[in-house]
Amino acid sequence: MDSLSFSYLILFILINFNYIKADWYPVYDERDNMWSSITTSSSGQIVYAINYETYNFDVGNVYSSSDYGNNWNIAFNFSLPWLGLATSSSGQYVYAVANKEYIYQSNDFGISWSISYNNSQWWRSIATSDSGQYVYAVYSTIGKSSNIRLSNNTGSLWYEIENTKKIWYSITTSSSGRYVYAGNYDSIVISDDYGNSWNVAYQDGRKWRSITTSSTGQYVYSYSSGSIEYIYRSRDYGNSWSFSYSHRSEIFTFSYFYPVTTISSGQVIYAGNFHIYQSSDYGESWSMSFNVSQFWFGIATNSFGNILYAVAAYNYIYKFTPHSIISTESPSISPTAPPTIIPTSLLTNSPTSSSLSISTTSKSVLSI
Repeated sequence: MDSLSFSYLILFILINFNYIKADWYPVYDERDNMWSSITTSSSGQIVYAINYETYNFDVGNVYSSSDYGNNWNIAFNFSLPWLGLATSSSGQYVYAVANKEYIYQSNDFGISWSISYNNSQWWRSIATSDSGQYVYAVYSTIGKSSNIRLSNNTGSLWYEIENTKKIWYSITTSSSGRYVYAGNYDSIVISDDYGNSWNVAYQDGRKWRSITTSSTGQYVYSYSSGSIEYIYRSRDYGNSWSFSYSHRSEIFTFSYFYPVTTISSGQVIYAGNFHIYQSSDYGESWSMSFNVSQFWFGIATNSFGNILYAVAAYNYIYKFTPHSIISTESPSISPTAPPTIIPTSLLTNSPTSSSLSISTTSKSVLSI
């Protein structure tokens, strides 16, 4: 090969490498284990991911990156079957839940870890406010119902919310921690007062495996499992719900993992099953974002949507940097202004004897 041909070859490789870098590309290789969740700080710089071994469900690790996913290390090698993960907007506070285990936390960007809540359960999902102060967690034991758990002091004390017994799958919260949405085996419930009271927001018998909300809590998206998978949305703080997207299931046997995430404004949404799908217009229309067949179990985005991360079973951690800046123009609806309230102080009692309960003053009462 002459020098001119070689130069053209190098140029071709560089051009195509940059093109690939503008879309989805792998940033970490750990294909022997099953990735279960990923989360990121609001800037996208701090990233955390969890997994567990395929043939030894009780073994897994927490991984972290502090440089936009370029380099990774094991942040917590206390081997557990990790399933749920959440971080504050700065990345300083991290909360992780494991199957048949406790809630763990780090207050120093994943450097050191401790038990936050020593209640061994089948934990499925955890969410936190931007500050890390408000934390919400749910679990589901096969054939049994359970109450939602919350902490309003960065995981120092936990409270069990009475009368919220359901088989829970997912939970999310707004930036402030005021609006909380949780999905269970037949409905979506909401709290608009920092977890003090709860109401059924939408009920149709579907299993709502994942849920996400915009920073204000106004836009909410939830993903259900089944032979036909559905994404439903709310544009008014959970007061009304409508169909957004559906398709025939491609990973029906992996029923716990149907990730959905949205950017701060709620305009752009990503959802994963056997492929990754995207909506850039508040869920009005959808298209395929990543046409690579994998069992996608976790997706996370920074606040602006210009950096995304995704994890798949037996595969890499992937990163996505969209080509263009996405418009933040709101849809032509009148957003519902939330009432002005002050967080209600929770009782300083034990985690298993809180008197919090479902409100009976609006919507339908949550009941078994």
